[in-house]
This record gives sequence, structure tokens and C-alpha cells, in this order.
Amino acid sequence: MTDKIFNKDITDVSISLLDDTTAIACGVELIKNGIPYTIMSLYFDKSDYPSKRQTLHYIYSLVFQYVPESDKLISFTSNSPYFGQYKEQERKAGLYADGRKLSFRRVKNVKRHTKLLQFDAAKRKTSIIEKL
Repeated sequence: MTDKIFNKDITDVSISLLDDTTAIACGVELIKNGIPYTIMSLYFDKSDYPSKRQTLHYIYSLVFQYVPESDKLISFTSNSPYFGQYKEQERKAGLYADGRKLSFRRVKNVKRHTKLLQFDAAKRKTSIIEKL
């Protein structure tokens, strides 16, 4: 028998990435029932994180530090082309998921606030994580 998953047991994660010649800026929103509960405006210097793949791996490790252990499904959406490679993302995020179910969806446009967090990181050139 499969456990039922209710809305209260789901975290939606919206991720937007901006890659330029020297850095990768990222906006992340952790959302439950349509309300963000943690936001991340992240800046990665390419000397430390030279690729989006490495950056996503690190982002997954951060995300799972803020997702409640009681959540049974973590649903990721992103404009990154890597989200079309479901199995690879599932493998990377699965390292931190503690057996929870994962879903990945590539979208043309991410949430507006996620995009603003990404632009903020690019402008500020530092990272900020805030629990709301």
C-alpha cells in the first residue's frame, strides 16, 4: 500500500540560475501551500563552482537543510536545462533526501520572486538565506 501524500507534506522548490563568465547567481524559494517559508539569494564564484552542475549539487545540500523532515515530497521546478535530465537530478538530490520522494520539472519561466532573488545575488555578489 502506498502512503498518501497531502499538501501539508509537500515542499515546492523554485530554482532560477544565471550563469555569466565569472559567477553563477541563483534564486531559490522553498514554498509550502503557496507560501514561501525560506528564500535563498546565492552567489557562486566560478573559481569555487565552475559549472551549473556543481552548483546544483551544492544547492540541493542547502535546500534539504531547510525542508522539514516530515515532508514526504519535494517538488523542484527550474528554468535550467539540467532539469530535463530527471534521473541525474534525482540521483544528486537523492543524496540528501533521506528516502523522500522527489520530482523535477523544467519550466520556461520560474516564479517572479525566484528570478528577483537571482538578480539580487548577481548584483550584491554575496549569498543570503532567510527563513520567513
